[in-house]
Amino acid sequence: MFSFFIRIALGIVLLLNFVRPAAAQEQQKEKKHAFDFYLINGVSFAYQQKINKISSWRLYVSLSGNAYSFSDDGKEYVENPSNTHSSKRDNNRTRNTQALAISPQYIFKIKQWGRVKLDLGAGPILTYQRFHYDYDTKYLKPKEQEYTTGYYGSQSDAYSGGISLLGKLDALISEHVALFTQMEWNTVYIVQWTKETDRNYLSNGDLLYHRVNKNHFKGWQSTLHALRVGVSILF
Repeated sequence: MFSFFIRIALGIVLLLNFVRPAAAQEQQKEKKHAFDFYLINGVSFAYQQKINKISSWRLYVSLSGNAYSFSDDGKEYVENPSNTHSSKRDNNRTRNTQALAISPQYIFKIKQWGRVKLDLGAGPILTYQRFHYDYDTKYLKPKEQEYTTGYYGSQSDAYSGGISLLGKLDALISEHVALFTQMEWNTVYIVQWTKETDRNYLSNGDLLYHRVNKNHFKGWQSTLHALRVGVSILF
């Protein structure tokens, strides 16, 4: 994994050979502030301010989520000696998730090759994740005019806190703009609550089946996040 990171660095260095160098006066101006905008994996950004020539502090914020709702239907035919029937199925599904992560970080410059520099950073991280899923279904037997309805719901809330370590490679392409790649390793303690609800009813309204399952999880988790890319605005 580290060798892959080095190959990315060398590729950026070679790419910069084709970029027209900035004027000498521009190269001497060192910007003290930066906004980082990540280009994939949700809405993530960071503000960074220099403390001295080799260190900075940084506040990282990540927001992500999705939501969808759709309907589908299907038909089923079953034939056997004791029970031959056809049925129709109508389904409605909705799902939404949200996640928030905040991490104040200390950044330390390890190495610089002209316009390319490698930083390492560390800091605490706090996260919150929410998940909600609803599934309604209806089975209808046209011949008997009987049907059953069902509902399944799942929801969870998770909080975590721990330490975030990161490696960040910046390539300056103009006085105010840089490209960067970043890898991140988080070790956090997670506390999560989940609830599952499952119900089925006959056509006359009688309850056929009802189940509620609640769980409480907690424990440590370490995650190595995939390589991410973004743009820095320097000022």
